[in-house]
Amino acid sequence: MAHYLLKLINENGNFFIDQTSFARYIGTSRITVNKILNKWKNQKLIRLSNRTIDLLDINRLKSIRDSGSNQISNLDILMLTM
Repeated sequence: MAHYLLKLINENGNFFIDQTSFARYIGTSRITVNKILNKWKNQKLIRLSNRTIDLLDINRLKSIRDSGSNQISNLDILMLTM
């Protein structure tokens, strides 16, 4: 999820998206998105307001993205084939 959040921010700056649309975009449930976004909000990694996600700590989000046990060089293609 961190990968796609960073990708969207990189491509669009701050963006407007609801949790259901973001969940569809990454192929998971809205409940999962809600739990993770609220966790990151409580950890002061992001700020949520009016369907906007503001990154407060981009380096920690990059660390979360990169902390997977397998480094996948092209995650976008992998997600599209699932």
